[in-house]
Amino acid sequence: MTEAVTVPTMVRAGRFLRDNPIIPLLIFLFLLIAALEVMRPGIVMPFRAGRDGLISTFWVGNLIKFAIPLAMLAACQVLTMLTAGIDLSVGIVATVSAFVCATLSATWGVAPAVTIALAAGLVVGLVNGVGVGIVRVHPLIMTLGTGLIATGCLQVYQRLFINAGTEIPAFLAWL
Repeated sequence: MTEAVTVPTMVRAGRFLRDNPIIPLLIFLFLLIAALEVMRPGIVMPFRAGRDGLISTFWVGNLIKFAIPLAMLAACQVLTMLTAGIDLSVGIVATVSAFVCATLSATWGVAPAVTIALAAGLVVGLVNGVGVGIVRVHPLIMTLGTGLIATGCLQVYQRLFINAGTEIPAFLAWL
């Protein structure tokens, strides 16, 4: 006689979660939001703080505002990894660009500051590209090295502003 083989419930649940990878991610997202609410009461459910609704537009707006640059960096890293490479300098390049833009915007204006910040990122990217593409240095070593060099350059650059000081731009003063 043939016996019906039954698959245990845990195996079926594991297979379901493996076949639908968005489900564990959503569960993890809700757990993170719950942990955030426990640690900082009123940040996710601001009706306790005097605002209406479960999730306020202020909270969602801030979440999106801070997530967009990270999503852009992650998308660029995905493109790099699809070509069998890795870029370890992406975080420090973003930091250098943000610091250069923030320190120069008060004195030079926003447009030149953004241009110079993008140029700094372009220089690091060009060095990485030449090192990996032409010289054939392994991407892990090349981007780690340029990231460390960019960190050193940022430390030297920021000492100028510690000594001389910097002004807060007018468009940021209202914050």
